[in-house]
Amino acid sequence: MQGEAVRNSDAQYPFPAASTAHEVSLLRSVYTMRMSRVNITVPDEVVAQAREAGLNVSRVATTALIEELDRRAKVDALDDYLAKLEAELGPIGPEESAAATTWANQIFKPTQPAARKRRQSA
Repeated sequence: MQGEAVRNSDAQYPFPAASTAHEVSLLRSVYTMRMSRVNITVPDEVVAQAREAGLNVSRVATTALIEELDRRAKVDALDDYLAKLEAELGPIGPEESAAATTWANQIFKPTQPAARKRRQSA
C-alpha cells in the first residue's frame, strides 16, 4: 500500500501505508479535511504557559469549541424537553420551584463570579 494511490469516488489521494480499511478511512478524512485559520486573543501569560506545557493551542481551542457546541446542543435539547413537559403537565407551582432551587443549590453550591480584571491600555 505504501506509495500507492487509494482511489476515492471523486479524486485520487496518496496515502502512507495502512493495514486496515479503517486506517485508510481515517487517513482519508485527515487529508481531505478543510481547516479555517482564525485569530483568537489569549493573554500572553496563558500562551507562554501553554507553550511551556507543550500544548497545541489550536487543538485545545478546537476541542473547547467542540465541547461548547455540544454543551449548547444539550442545553437546547433540555429546554425543548422541559417545554414539552410544561405543555403536557402544566407549569410548576411556587412550592415545587422553591424545593427545586434549594435542591440545586445544595448540589451545585453556587459561587460568586470572580471579579474580572480590566486590561489597561498603554
